[in-house]
Amino acid sequence: MSIRIRLENFIDATREHISTMGSGRYRVSPIDFDQLYQLYQEDTSSKGLYEFIVDHSITLGIASRLGGRPIDVLAAMVGKTADACQQELDAEIASRQAAEKKAAEELEKAKAEMEKQKADKV
Repeated sequence: MSIRIRLENFIDATREHISTMGSGRYRVSPIDFDQLYQLYQEDTSSKGLYEFIVDHSITLGIASRLGGRPIDVLAAMVGKTADACQQELDAEIASRQAAEKKAAEELEKAKAEMEKQKADKV
């Protein structure tokens, strides 16, 4: 995408964001998602994108201003229903937990193998 198009998109989104804030009625904007996505890319935790967004303080602040839930804010950001986002979030969390469990099992297996090798040497 050219710099000119990106700059125009940014200016349009900023105008919309300022207009929304000036009206006193807050709405989720593309700038909110972009900001959270940037923060996600810098994050070092093992959370997935949806989990990161739902748990982030920015999302919690938006949800409180809107009187909704963080999952509703996520749904507005990605253009899906809250139920669809919740299903994807649950799948994301389950996948991460399964990977963590597998890594822990492999670590235990490696530790047991090392202990066995030490015992065999003695």
